[in-house]
Amino acid sequence: MNCKEFRHQLLTDPYGDDAPFLEHVHLCPECTHAAKQALGFEQKLRAALTAELASTACREPGRLDSTRSPSALRRAIGARG
Repeated sequence: MNCKEFRHQLLTDPYGDDAPFLEHVHLCPECTHAAKQALGFEQKLRAALTAELASTACREPGRLDSTRSPSALRRAIGARG
């Protein structure tokens, strides 16, 4: 996977956990930085949506629970140092 492919996948699927995606983020400093920024944005977005839903009476329990997690990408970033 090259940087262009990585960044495209990062924008469309920031919680990607396939091997080429994780290998690239582990090897490429520029894409590691981009992934950290993307995960930070996703975290802020999730917090904003959670706060908005919590303030309404129509909140549906578990609605924001995702089966996907950024943990694989976080591990790959962390392993890079």
